[in-house]
Amino acid sequence: MTQDATTYYVWIGGSCDYGHKERAGGAAVIIELMEQRGQSGACSNYAESRQKKTEGQHNSKIISKDVIADLHTTEFRMMLTLMVKVMNELPEGSDILFLTNAAYIQNFDKAPTPKSANPDLIEHYRYM
Repeated sequence: MTQDATTYYVWIGGSCDYGHKERAGGAAVIIELMEQRGQSGACSNYAESRQKKTEGQHNSKIISKDVIADLHTTEFRMMLTLMVKVMNELPEGSDILFLTNAAYIQNFDKAPTPKSANPDLIEHYRYM
């Protein structure tokens, strides 16, 4: 994958302990932006204010990391919640690419049904 300096690359993953009645779920995210000399605009300002140099990675900067967790939930809900948080924190109009190994995240362009998991979050995400 070729990364460009105008896109935020958001690496996100989650996990849930279905084996316990508390069913703890959590998600983690790392936001990466490619370095570019002479950046300007809101993306640059956000990146510069929170940048941390990433060692050995394609001239990129990790500009943010976050982790959330809760009880009686799922990793899916935690990942969606964190995705919405990321979209609200990045500058308006930013190009964002979410990267995950969770295949079910790909179905957000479909309208939720009564059998959908977390239809409230899917509906919210679709119109952001």
